[in-house]
Amino acid sequence: MIYLGYNRDLDSVAHFWRDSLHAFLFEKREDKHRPFLRIGKHKKHNKYYDTVFSKWKGYVRGEVQLRSISTATGNKVLDKLDEFEHNFDNIVLAKKKEMEKLANAACGKEAQIVLSYIFETLYNCFIKSIANDVLERLKIRTCPYCNRNYTFTVKSSSSAAGKKFTTRPEFDHFYCKSKHPLLALSFYNLVPSCSVCNHGKATDDIGINPYFDGFQSKFGICDKTKNVLLNINKIKRTKSKDDFSVGFVNPSISEQQNINKLGLDVLYNKHKDYVMDLIEKSTSYGSLEQNQALSDGFQGLFRTPQEVFDFVWGKYLNEEELENRPLSKLTKDILEQLGIV
Repeated sequence: MIYLGYNRDLDSVAHFWRDSLHAFLFEKREDKHRPFLRIGKHKKHNKYYDTVFSKWKGYVRGEVQLRSISTATGNKVLDKLDEFEHNFDNIVLAKKKEMEKLANAACGKEAQIVLSYIFETLYNCFIKSIANDVLERLKIRTCPYCNRNYTFTVKSSSSAAGKKFTTRPEFDHFYCKSKHPLLALSFYNLVPSCSVCNHGKATDDIGINPYFDGFQSKFGICDKTKNVLLNINKIKRTKSKDDFSVGFVNPSISEQQNINKLGLDVLYNKHKDYVMDLIEKSTSYGSLEQNQALSDGFQGLFRTPQEVFDFVWGKYLNEEELENRPLSKLTKDILEQLGIV
């Protein structure tokens, strides 16, 4: 819904992710820090490796020796691990078209299961150490999928009760990591989102990745049959939130995928009371003349009509500022429909 490319250097954050991930996977470890595979009950039987990534190649070879997976499957998995290592930058920093190609690359069901296990484990281990640093660099304030919930990152701050409090948005894998394991660690496949959207989407595919696109379709006040109301005076005579619905105006196929899978149409119709407030306020604060009169009448409070506008409708209604506050896109689109902006 909300495009994340405004006012931030995404490539810089992506390269921070890339450098940190490369060190995690391929940096040589020594002594007690060496990764190992547990073999048997005694430590002396453990098999040690120089890097985290080489450990997982060793894991695959071991599973083949134990006949837990077939030789053919093992070879396919090792080929994919080699592909990931040799094309590390191209995969980890892949953007829209490259991600589509990688998502459509098949490797066989059995190999996919093994790769999913490996890359999900790697992701879960790595994200614990890097998530807050990445999110603090991104500074995303609201969920880009829905623009309904704040997504602040707070790290180890003390609450009033003296307890440490930590919270952050979740990372949704735009392409599900179990279906597309090679993309499990790709930066632009990891969309910071609220828990409602992340768990609602689950493993489904959707159409709009907010790193690359935002919604072009707008919210609209509709009648009960979901036809957009065009008569502003008729809208302003609305007396109850039960007299209208909230919908999207001519969404694209990709946008409709997001709407369906994330339940955006259902969720936004839970905000009809807010839309009703906008309708009611539009009858009193809808014109420049009304704002000028308030500015003149309350000179100690408002210096300009713009300050009246900000007080009544709120800030962050420019396209590049929408992510700063929940429901800002809804507010902007409805005010446009009402002729306020």
